[in-house]
Amino acid sequence: MIRRFLIGLAISIVCVGSCNDAWCCQSSIAAVVNDQEISLNVVHYFLDRSLKHLPQAADRVDRNADVVGAGVEHCIDREVILQHLQSGRFKTSEDELDRRVEEQKARLELSGKSFEQFLTDANLSEKEFRRELLWNASWRKYASTFVTVDHLEKQFELKRKYLDGTTLHVAQILWKSSDAETMLTARKVHMALISGKIDWPTAVTAHSESASATNDGDLGSISYSGPMPRDFTKVAFELEEGEFSEPFVSPFGIHLIRCVEITPGKKTFEDVAEELRVFETNRLSQLVADRHRPKADIKIEVQTDFSK
Repeated sequence: MIRRFLIGLAISIVCVGSCNDAWCCQSSIAAVVNDQEISLNVVHYFLDRSLKHLPQAADRVDRNADVVGAGVEHCIDREVILQHLQSGRFKTSEDELDRRVEEQKARLELSGKSFEQFLTDANLSEKEFRRELLWNASWRKYASTFVTVDHLEKQFELKRKYLDGTTLHVAQILWKSSDAETMLTARKVHMALISGKIDWPTAVTAHSESASATNDGDLGSISYSGPMPRDFTKVAFELEEGEFSEPFVSPFGIHLIRCVEITPGKKTFEDVAEELRVFETNRLSQLVADRHRPKADIKIEVQTDFSK
């Protein structure tokens, strides 16, 4: 789902193209969550900060409907989480919020910009900006309670091979058809391999339709970050050395993977701590949103059906 790419501020969508009039001419309200309005200006403010590393996406009029729609979905998730946090022990008080506003004004003054000019440049009302600060304060308080160093170290140990640069030497058998009859054949080959009734080179020669078939299905080394497609990589990284995967379907057909060799990576916890912190924080936000969103009264005022 596109909105998951927008959780936190780690967005990697390149947004280019002409202005979509349907967006430009819409009401300024993007959505309402339990009577709390989310304006399109707030959505664009989120996208401004998230996409600032992509020069071609800097101008709001260059954002297509899919990207703005994904931003709306993210802001809905964020509002659902914020309302949940404000109802419990992670609530940020008005006094604390006032203090944060004053701190922001002081920082702006040091940079030579007034608070009013900042709001104008951001295209936000003061009320909207206060809610942005409220989100930041409440979420940081909540996330820091759960995404601790101890938690990250435990996650690193559990997911070490996905994070430390481990590489797998893999080979495959590929059937380009994915129909039921071919899947039955693939399962029979898998059973023959694990029972030892057939060896790998023989199985590859007899069944694989991949170009790699001429080299025992050898695909070389892969890491968790690439170069193979994500669905292939996920299956491969579940394997132990010398193990065969169950047959599985991808857009390319039916695959059966053999893990030839595992080379452990050399990255330490310290090397990946920040990357892991961002991942775990984003995962936490998605878990909280998914838990509380079904209970929220949500009205979406703009189109977010990306299939249209």
